[in-house]
Amino acid sequence: MPASSNQQLNIWADNRARVIADKITQLRYAVDAYLTDYAAAGIATLIAADGASNLMGGQDSRIPISGTQILNQKAALLQIQVSMETTLVSGVGATVASINDAIQVNGSPR
Repeated sequence: MPASSNQQLNIWADNRARVIADKITQLRYAVDAYLTDYAAAGIATLIAADGASNLMGGQDSRIPISGTQILNQKAALLQIQVSMETTLVSGVGATVASINDAIQVNGSPR
């Protein structure tokens, strides 16, 4: 493929397209790690035993959150994971993950 001589496009590719690809890759790794840790720690079982309406956290001076909020967050993250790693982008035929892996530097979370 020939290289573009359009400076505006070259700057956009380096400063915008690659930067967002890095961030999307970082988010994918963070979501995958959260879901793995959530399952390994048995968080859903612990919340059920403690009571989903009970407040949790707040030991770091932020307001506590409910177990239901944590359960909902996990559900949302699972949906994000599926949409990035499984669902094909309409009209493109590839996943968000595969599109950004091709742009991002060697799949590293940078």
